[in-house]
Amino acid sequence: MRYPNVVLLVAVLLAAACDGRGPTTPTSPPSASSGAAPSPPRQSMAFEMTGIVTDQEGTPVPGATVMAWEDYSGPSVLTDESGRYKLSFTGVPGSIKGPAGTEEAVAFIHVEASGYERYARYLLGTTQHLVENVQLRRIKRITTGESAVLTIAPDDTVCVLDGLPGRDLVCGIVRVVVPASGILSIGAVPQQAGSAIPMLRAFGGGTGGWGNPTSFRVTAGTEYTVTVEVPWGFTGSQSFVVNATMALP
Repeated sequence: MRYPNVVLLVAVLLAAACDGRGPTTPTSPPSASSGAAPSPPRQSMAFEMTGIVTDQEGTPVPGATVMAWEDYSGPSVLTDESGRYKLSFTGVPGSIKGPAGTEEAVAFIHVEASGYERYARYLLGTTQHLVENVQLRRIKRITTGESAVLTIAPDDTVCVLDGLPGRDLVCGIVRVVVPASGILSIGAVPQQAGSAIPMLRAFGGGTGGWGNPTSFRVTAGTEYTVTVEVPWGFTGSQSFVVNATMALP
């Protein structure tokens, strides 16, 4: 005996289950979205860095220590009588994290010489043969009751090497000599109208202060380093008047 109505009903149910497409094989669950393939790890490269170290008048600075600084250490070399140097080192481009424009940083060039403020900037590993000329600034000293004008350019020293914030700031530096114990107050005022007030950091003798202005207790005969800090990325030069005053106890 045939059951046409039953056969018809089964056919209708099958069609509905298949959404009108007829029998199909089970579909696999949707795969995870495949984005861009991750970048392969950067490889260590060998670099050769050459250049000349001079003062602000263009006079060569012999005997300056030039270092490729990374993680508190790195190879170094002394400049010769003509202020020139050649230094070889290895590093991984992009291993030093910093502000925009430093994505290829492989290390810092760090330079020190007697009578000059230390200097540092990012080394960009865009080529294996780097030419890095450095201009050092002579140490500028004032005593309490005096002032000094600091002019900061975009290529002046990076404020701090050991981490952010600090690597994203550019610094001018002045030293303050304290003839008597008391409370030292330091402030910096821009000379250009409309310029932002910079941040100050002062330290020495196991103490210091941060802010603008800043005040802290000091000891007679101690020299304090004052950094005037400007955010990375500015254009042109900016000048500031730094004042140091003393309140006796």
